[in-house]
Amino acid sequence: MLWTSDLGMVDLNDYLPTLGIDLTGWTLTGARGISADGTAIIGQGLFNGSQRGWVVTGIPSPGTAALLALGGLAGVRRRR
Repeated sequence: MLWTSDLGMVDLNDYLPTLGIDLTGWTLTGARGISADGTAIIGQGLFNGSQRGWVVTGIPSPGTAALLALGGLAGVRRRR
């Protein structure tokens, strides 16, 4: 999940495609880490039914009022 003061709580499955990240074939199940500047996230999920890890980069840097909270179902673009 992503939380910002502008958007509130949003599912990364819904938010990342608005940034142009293609999630076709993915069932996103978890986010495990985030870079210090908030522009990269890692996690795990299913890609066409197979367990995979993922990394997404190039996320716009959050402003000072924005916080990232990871949990439950989250996801991003595959890197394999």
